[in-house]
Parts: sequence; C-alpha cells; structure tokens
Amino acid sequence: MVHMQVRGGASPKTPAAMDTSFWTAACHAESEGYALKLFELHAPELVVEEIESEEPPRVRPKAVLFQQLREAGLISVTNATRSTLREDLFHRGERATLDLADERKWHALINEQKAHDYGRDILGLQTVSAPEMLVTVVFAGFLGKQEALHLLRKLSNITHAQLMQDATRLIERAP
Repeated sequence: MVHMQVRGGASPKTPAAMDTSFWTAACHAESEGYALKLFELHAPELVVEEIESEEPPRVRPKAVLFQQLREAGLISVTNATRSTLREDLFHRGERATLDLADERKWHALINEQKAHDYGRDILGLQTVSAPEMLVTVVFAGFLGKQEALHLLRKLSNITHAQLMQDATRLIERAP
C-alpha cells in the first residue's frame, strides 16, 4: 500500500496519471472530490475516450462530470511520448496510464489489481487505487473512519479483494 503525504493549503498537488478503472471506482465510492484535492489529474486520450464514449441521450453521470472537469481544466489530457508496455499486457487505457506515469515519474491512479501491482512492483511507480486513496484521506483527517468504511463497501463488487482487505484493515486502525 502506498503511503502518500497529504499537502494542505496552497502546496502543489501530486501529478498523477489516471486510468478509467480509478475514475469509475472513485465515482462509485463518491470520492472523486478527494482525487481532485490530492492530485493534479492527467488522463491519456485513450482513457478520455473510454470514459466519455457513451452517447446521449443516456449519458452516465461519471462521464458528464469527467467531461466538465476536463473542460474546466481540472483534468488534463496528457499522453506519453512513447509506449514501452507490450500490447498484450493490459487493456489499452491501462497501458497508456502506466506509460505516462512511468515516463513522467508520476503517481499512477489505477484500480485494476494486475495493472496496479505491475506499476508498483515492476515499474517502481507509486500506484494508488481508490481504496488506498480513501485510506489516505482518513489519515489526513478529511474523512471519518465510519464514512470511509461505508464508501469502501461500495467498491466491493468492482475492486480486487486484497485491495479491499488492506484498505479496510488500515482504515480500522486509524486514530
């Protein structure tokens, strides 16, 4: 589990490459605001396409929010200049996110377990899942333990059990 230092006040946010899996999970847990508070968000074009791909009239709220934040300049579209990961390794958006984080030495916001662990263990990146972000905001005092556990439970169907168990254990230990 990554340990992040939370900066308060006007300190610069931590730049991070964001994958679709993270955005989906953050929205599912109603915690996208914490991602905006902690990170300078960058999404590769492939991730933008994945999130914003659904056509009206039935547009998903998380896609509308993402588009509005992107248009307001709170999420930047940023691509890596090179691709180093094998095409068969992960989904296109996950590869683009890991390539960008690796190239810029940024955090990788990714909720998919295999890509998360590969980024951390093989590429040496600071990878952050939505459950790990909830742990961070609890320890920073932005969110109470019970509320965090409630939000975390919303992720149980879309997040690997190990990430959930680790986050639950850490949140329960919080002061």
